[in-house]
Amino acid sequence: MRHRNILLLSLASLFMLSAFTPRRTGKPMVPKAVRKQYLEVPAGEAFIGGDRIPVEAFFLSRSEVTNIAYREYIADLKRNGDSSALAIAMPDTAQWTTTIAFCEPLRVHYNSHPAYDNYPVVNVGQQAAAAYCTWLASKLNDIAPEGTSYVVRLPSRAEWVRAAQGSKGRSAYAWGGPYTRNSKGCFLANYRAEQGDTLEAAARFHDNADITAPVASYFPNDFGLYCMNGNVAEWLQEPDLAAGGSWRDVCADIRNESVTTVTGPAPTVGFRPLVEVVVAQ
Repeated sequence: MRHRNILLLSLASLFMLSAFTPRRTGKPMVPKAVRKQYLEVPAGEAFIGGDRIPVEAFFLSRSEVTNIAYREYIADLKRNGDSSALAIAMPDTAQWTTTIAFCEPLRVHYNSHPAYDNYPVVNVGQQAAAAYCTWLASKLNDIAPEGTSYVVRLPSRAEWVRAAQGSKGRSAYAWGGPYTRNSKGCFLANYRAEQGDTLEAAARFHDNADITAPVASYFPNDFGLYCMNGNVAEWLQEPDLAAGGSWRDVCADIRNESVTTVTGPAPTVGFRPLVEVVVAQ
């Protein structure tokens, strides 16, 4: 069952907030203007296969980057006349029709229509996702308090798995159990119905999501992060690698440890930025 969409603060409004009260004592924080969107993942371990990988603390977007947020990035590049960056950033909307049948309306409307504002941006390559992170870092650093700066990037696989696993350790899924439905039979993620499901089960399975679902769908994990399993796979720092599986994957392929090799933009792949807070000594 899907949670009601949370209201995400638009970046356009965010960057008008040049005045905020920075936290001068205690642990480093992200700017107040984005504090509801970027949640702390405390230091801990990522469990991958038989390995325990230590991971330092960081902040991670509570959801995948949305179409509306990405459009603001595109608009900023256009205002600045950055044609080379714009060529990299533009979504390859043709992927809707070259990889999936009967998706012409999505090719036309998915990235631009307000109905899809809070859906995850897709069809952007790894280079474009990394460039968005660099752009976002420049915006955050414009409002950084003295002595603090921000590094924004894609997470490594170990960081992403640490965030997905939360406090659940070696659990297969972000919600902490081995199953993809709860005790009431409600699906806990957006993924592909498996062969043998009845039509009724398939209809309930998508929970009204024929393709992607809004970024704040289903239940967040105990760090407050949405859709770490399914919906869209998410670009990692490692070349051509995305984590977490997508709406076109079966449940076995949307686990916390699931990775997919992707060589370019795809309608099944989005991303979420990681923020490091750097405090001058």
